[in-house]
Amino acid sequence: MPDLLPTRPLAVVTGASSGIGLELAQRFARESFDLIVSAEGPDITVILWPQH
Repeated sequence: MPDLLPTRPLAVVTGASSGIGLELAQRFARESFDLIVSAEGPDITVILWPQH
């Protein structure tokens, strides 16, 4: 049977459109966490996704 446990940690962040919530979401993303994010505003993916 395959291992069903996640290989990366999961973070749930609310209020990720600004302030502490945004900082936490960015920090977890840098640390390769899987994220579930709650935020207001259409530009949240631009804020959280790093531009390479």
